[in-house]
Amino acid sequence: CSAAAVTEPEQETGMGLAIPLSEPTGTSGFSDVPVGAYYEAAANWCRERGIFSGALFSPDRPMTRATVANALYRAEGSPSVTVTAFPDIPAESEYANAASWSAANGVMSGYADGRFGGEDPVTRQQMAAVLWRYAKSPAAEAGEDFADEASIASYARTAVDWARANGVMNGKEGNRFDPAGTLTRAQTAAILYRYMVSNNSGTEASNTPMVYMTKDISPEGLMAVYKALNWTPSGKMAVKLSTGEPGSNYLRTDLIGELVQSLDEPTIV
Repeated sequence: CSAAAVTEPEQETGMGLAIPLSEPTGTSGFSDVPVGAYYEAAANWCRERGIFSGALFSPDRPMTRATVANALYRAEGSPSVTVTAFPDIPAESEYANAASWSAANGVMSGYADGRFGGEDPVTRQQMAAVLWRYAKSPAAEAGEDFADEASIASYARTAVDWARANGVMNGKEGNRFDPAGTLTRAQTAAILYRYMVSNNSGTEASNTPMVYMTKDISPEGLMAVYKALNWTPSGKMAVKLSTGEPGSNYLRTDLIGELVQSLDEPTIV
């Protein structure tokens, strides 16, 4: 089974069970986020939580280190901090608290010359390392090497393994990770949304939608997906069952019967 992420959907024959809990609501609120864009839900989610704000999202604008620090700082609820002096981030800067918080918590540190590098663009390997540290630097098994594995900096190798294993960041065409490639605001929003919603074990993960999918189109396959939720619904329930195929998504009664009978007065939608 797999948890849905913020990626453009692939046409694939399968069967999914979706239980929406607390989805982003309405439009993104940004005038430059097209309806249906792959990052629309991520931009909406980030705006609702105060991670990004303003009238324009500027999806193609490069993501900076200061903005990444600010996004994670806001995701933490903007806790009070003792401001750390960085020569390139004045104490009155809107990013001063975020930079100080990220440095104090080992999420992002300054450069060897003492600068934070707030206006520098964020590379893919830096983003992997930042989120890995934010997740408390968990152990990660080395998976299949990327074609450009040798180009990944030593400080980011475990982080990249972790990011790929947890579906936070994936490779590019040709099995490349492109470690030095920079990220746009749209790409970063999608990565943050994937991490916070699908891979964080905290509050966000328990209050956001998850989708589990199986290609085993059988009563046993559907029950396996349901059991993978490790969750017993209560109160008023609505269960959405879909094969994911174009056209009619009608599921036979003999296919869904076991699942329906396992619930307490559900509504099938």
